[in-house]
Amino acid sequence: MRRFGWLLLAVAVFISGWVGNLYYKQKLLQDLNAPARPDKLTGDTTSKQKDWCWAQNSDKRIITEVCAQDMRQIENPPRVELGKVTIKIYHKEGATFDLVKCDTAELRMQDSILYSEGAVDMTLGLKTNPEKPEDPLPSGRMLKIHSSGVRFDTKGQTAVTDRLTRFDFDRGYGHAVGAVYDPNTHQIELKSQTLIHWKAAGKGAKDMEVETGEAVYLEKESKVLLKPWAKMKRDTMTLNAAGPSVVTLEKGEIKVVDAEKASGADTMPKRQLDYAADKLQMTFGAHNVVERITGEGNASLATHAVTGDTNVATDRIEMQFNVLEKDKKSELASATANGHAVVTSKPVKTATSFPPNRVLRSEVVELKMRPGGEEIKNVITHTPGEVEFIPNKPEDRYRKMNGERIEMEYAAKNQLETFHSIKVTTFTKGEPKKDKKEATPDITTSSQELLAQFDPKTGQMQTLEQWGNFRYREGTREARANKARMEQAENLVHLDGKANMWDPTGATTADRITMDQKTGDMVAQGNVTSTRQPEAKPKPGSMLEPGEPTQATAAKMITRDKRDKVLYEGKAVMWQASNRIEADRIDIDRKKQTLDAQGSVFSRFLDKAKDDKAKPKATAPIFTEVRAATMTYSDVDKVAIYKQNVVLDRPDMNVKSNELRAWFNKTEKETQLDHALAEGAVRILQSGKGRTRTSTGETALYETGIEKVTLEGGDPTHVDSLKGTTKGRKLTWYSNDDRLLVDGEVSKPASTIIKRKPKVAK
Repeated sequence: MRRFGWLLLAVAVFISGWVGNLYYKQKLLQDLNAPARPDKLTGDTTSKQKDWCWAQNSDKRIITEVCAQDMRQIENPPRVELGKVTIKIYHKEGATFDLVKCDTAELRMQDSILYSEGAVDMTLGLKTNPEKPEDPLPSGRMLKIHSSGVRFDTKGQTAVTDRLTRFDFDRGYGHAVGAVYDPNTHQIELKSQTLIHWKAAGKGAKDMEVETGEAVYLEKESKVLLKPWAKMKRDTMTLNAAGPSVVTLEKGEIKVVDAEKASGADTMPKRQLDYAADKLQMTFGAHNVVERITGEGNASLATHAVTGDTNVATDRIEMQFNVLEKDKKSELASATANGHAVVTSKPVKTATSFPPNRVLRSEVVELKMRPGGEEIKNVITHTPGEVEFIPNKPEDRYRKMNGERIEMEYAAKNQLETFHSIKVTTFTKGEPKKDKKEATPDITTSSQELLAQFDPKTGQMQTLEQWGNFRYREGTREARANKARMEQAENLVHLDGKANMWDPTGATTADRITMDQKTGDMVAQGNVTSTRQPEAKPKPGSMLEPGEPTQATAAKMITRDKRDKVLYEGKAVMWQASNRIEADRIDIDRKKQTLDAQGSVFSRFLDKAKDDKAKPKATAPIFTEVRAATMTYSDVDKVAIYKQNVVLDRPDMNVKSNELRAWFNKTEKETQLDHALAEGAVRILQSGKGRTRTSTGETALYETGIEKVTLEGGDPTHVDSLKGTTKGRKLTWYSNDDRLLVDGEVSKPASTIIKRKPKVAK
């Protein structure tokens, strides 16, 4: 055993050396693989660490994860200083998060505040990439924010800064001074001096720029709140809101803008559109193009063009626009004003044209524009309305129209072409007194329907048609008819269908009446009937008594010289009580006090009884009737002259002659025929009580008061069926008795042939 002792010792030494060598190698390897020893901590630093991460949980889920390449923990005041910081703020659903990066940050654990003095970049709306966690994917519309001096509340998950903040999103970019971001509500608040630039999709589309004081982006609601004011601009369109505004988004593009105390404009080379309201809503389509504008409360719309201005004031207005896809713009198509609507149109004046201004009032008014949005096509009221035509020339007259429904059609250059209304009334202001010209009264009309035509070159009304129970009033003059038509240039009014005109001096009815508004003269046709009232201070003794109403009928009546001349044509008949004149044509001149009747003349006059204190006896009326081809009468001389085939008839007397002159009484108590002179082939026939007396001669004077006839010239002859024949130079007899006076000539004495009574057989 001893001989193996050294061997055991050698083995032990070997094993011991092998183990020692092995330990040395392992110790060397461990030293090589061991991390570097941290620097020695100094001051208040309690720890340092590389690639540091920290997470905050809520309801068993990570809500915030903060990682940094360098971490240094400070004891006083307690804080953690980070370098090359990355922050992930997870949304509630957990699938998306917001990423924040900054070079340096300071984390205060006790109040969960992370603050970065330097630049901070935030990317909102990222999605975890399972294949490459370090390269997240965008989720929906990603928003990038760049700012500095950001304070992040890790518990409340809000980021705040009061410095300049810039942001980019898929539809634009912008900046503001001061911002607040809350990932829980997906809300971004831009504190002041905010500008947002929305890029329009599509080639050639115009961008939208928004300026405001404060903006709040509500991602969940897809809305942007602007306050306390806002300005928007797109190409030629601008919007200014003195109150708060709300922008509603759809797929990242502006869809609706609601603004308070707002006004806007769209300025084009040939026209400008201005609008305003207490509450204004603008609806946009693709390419940021406006499709509709609605205003409520003190709403207004004004269009300014080279052809004139149109202003709308109302409680509520809605404007529709035609979208021009090719040009990526829109033009005004229509506007509807609702509630106390007032539309004022001011056409452009020229050297030769002074069209009136128009003011339309109604509860609901709709305007439609011509293609291009520069000129009005038509204006319609859906409720009763009123239109004023305010002249721009002193000689033009003010007009006003009221109707249950009103429609105005426009020609080119905003010139009114037609005006249509139902259940309408009109008012035309009379002309004032000027120089020697007297003032004219106002004119009012009414009818079931009205259509006015205007000259598109001058804007002046040309014709005015009214139908359905038409009524007219001009001072004391009134009219009515089924239909009326006024011609402005000629100042003529045509009444058609049961036409009737009247004033204190008289009345006229006919199938049709045409009246001159300036003079009051008229032409009445078809079944004409007229009445003239007695004169205020009549002069007795006329053929037609001026103290009695004068009535007439004819196929046609024409008045001239302010109705001082009156012509009746076609079976004309005039009468006063029992006095009557008939002819094919009766022409009256009131100034000259003459009457001229032509064709088939017939006149009949009643002898008025003289005043008698004794009780009058009942007697049959006595008429004097005259027929002739023509008759003229002068009231100055009180003489009527009948010509051609004249026939005068009185009770028991018939006088025929070529001509007859009749004189009328000039006393204040009588207007009867005083005496008459028949000339040319005179033949007088008296009959009655079984007796006839026939007289012939060249002239015969008949005195009605004493029933005396004086016959002269042409061998006067008197044939009495009872007493025989008498001839003489002059024969005078009394028709109411048997007296006969005969004057003979020297060379030719009077002769009488006495007719004896035949003997009667006993």
